[in-house]
Amino acid sequence: QDVGEPGIPGVTVELYDCATNTLVNTTATDSSGLYLFTGLVPGDYHVKFIKPAGYEFTTQDVGSDVTDSDANTSTGVAICTTLDSGESDLTWDAGLYRPAALGDYVWEDLNRNGQQDVGEPGVAGVTVELYNCATNTLVGTTATDSSGLYLFTGLVPGDYHVVFVKPAGYEFTTQ
Repeated sequence: QDVGEPGIPGVTVELYDCATNTLVNTTATDSSGLYLFTGLVPGDYHVKFIKPAGYEFTTQDVGSDVTDSDANTSTGVAICTTLDSGESDLTWDAGLYRPAALGDYVWEDLNRNGQQDVGEPGVAGVTVELYNCATNTLVGTTATDSSGLYLFTGLVPGDYHVVFVKPAGYEFTTQ
């Protein structure tokens, strides 16, 4: 959890007894993204976060124990923890993000002016590669559809660049 990242209100959080895997209590995060279960008997518990529609869980257990996300990326469940008498453990949290998308259009620049003008057709079948800027690793490959459109979806927010593979018989227009 980095400085400035806001909490998410209204996320359902369930508390389970680890020994029996039975639901003990349910709550929802407040307007600041915080939640709290109180009055618990000492014992072994785990929490389960229910991701809201449109969100995904971020990578689990990256960073220090206080700032990392504890939720399993597929189930939303954190590992069991033991609460002792009088203990308040306020370190069990989940990082969520909204997947991003990147895409647009590949067109035939009939007048070679570097501008997409009315009536210039899309180019189908152009290979488009998506790379992570930080590592320069290939993230995905697609091809433009029959209208010249392409789209990468479900992306983790971050820095990306695209590479267009020039089809035979074409040259790139002015950038």
